[in-house]
Amino acid sequence: EGTAFKLLDLIITEEATKAVVVTEDGEIHGLFTDSASAKSALQEVRACFGDEQPFIKVNIRETAKKQSVYYIEVQ
Repeated sequence: EGTAFKLLDLIITEEATKAVVVTEDGEIHGLFTDSASAKSALQEVRACFGDEQPFIKVNIRETAKKQSVYYIEVQ
């Protein structure tokens, strides 16, 4: 949370979402999540921007029912 990155590759499985990302300073990292809201948010970014991925930040907030929900902030 809080680190801006671009999606290089997104791998969706039934159990989890995996991604290869590059940070603003050029470092390449792996990302893993089993969160349904993070999976959905990352898929939407990939679908909206295609090959022209912007830098994004993944944030988390708590709902009124005390559930954690991930959302994307485009830089």
